Amino acid sequence: MPSIVFKDVDYAYVDNNETYVALEGIDLEISDGEFVCLVGHSGCGKSTMLSLIAGLEMPTHGQVLIDGRVVDGPGPDRSIVFQNYSLFPWQTAVKNVMFAMQQTNKGIDKSESESRARALLEKVGVGDAACCSTNRSARWIP
Repeated sequence: MPSIVFKDVDYAYVDNNETYVALEGIDLEISDGEFVCLVGHSGCGKSTMLSLIAGLEMPTHGQVLIDGRVVDGPGPDRSIVFQNYSLFPWQTAVKNVMFAMQQTNKGIDKSESESRARALLEKVGVGDAACCSTNRSARWIP
């Protein structure tokens, strides 16, 4: 069984009362362990497909399934790394990670989320930046 499935997926959005079709009739199956690259020019729908998988957007038509379940919103089983700056620059790195964690684990208390956030920052080699503002021009916060 494929892990990720697009079944006749269309996605359109409205901007200034005009509808733009970003994806049309997408059928795709990606098996567990398969490595896939989305390649194409700017504006062809690569990021839109990733947003559909992440549950940040919903198809206009068709279905996106992960492990046989319809994607109906974001979930803790998947994530996306945006190509643009997506952090809260007024927060420290650890507080940015804590915010994301608290969105997917509603019952987690502050000390547990901070502990997990610090561990995750260490795991990816940026633990020394945990107390830093994510604002590139900011200095270390004591």
